[in-house]
Amino acid sequence: MLDYETVTPSNLSVVIGNTLFISCPMSGIPPPKITWYKNGEFISPELDPNIRIYAGGRRLELMSARVTDLGLYRCEGVNSAGTNDNEYEVEVHGMTYEV
Repeated sequence: MLDYETVTPSNLSVVIGNTLFISCPMSGIPPPKITWYKNGEFISPELDPNIRIYAGGRRLELMSARVTDLGLYRCEGVNSAGTNDNEYEVEVHGMTYEV
C-alpha cells in the first residue's frame, strides 16, 4: 500500500511563515481512505484553516507555518487490504536574518 516514489523524509523543518508540504505515500486497490493526525489528534482543514489536504489525502500543506505546527504528523491509510501509516516529525524555526 506504500507508494515509495512520493515518500517525504520522516524529519522535516520549516521556517515560521513558510509553506510545508508532506506527502503520504499511500496507494492501493481499492484506494485507501487517508486520515491525518498531529500528536495523535485528528486534523483537517475544517478544524484548522492553515491546513489544506490534496490528492485524496495523500498531500498535506501547512500554508503558513506557525510555532504551534511543531509536532508529530501521521497519515493513516485504510482499505480492505489493511491499514498502514507513516510518521513525520516537523520542526518549526524562527526567521533568521543575515547582517
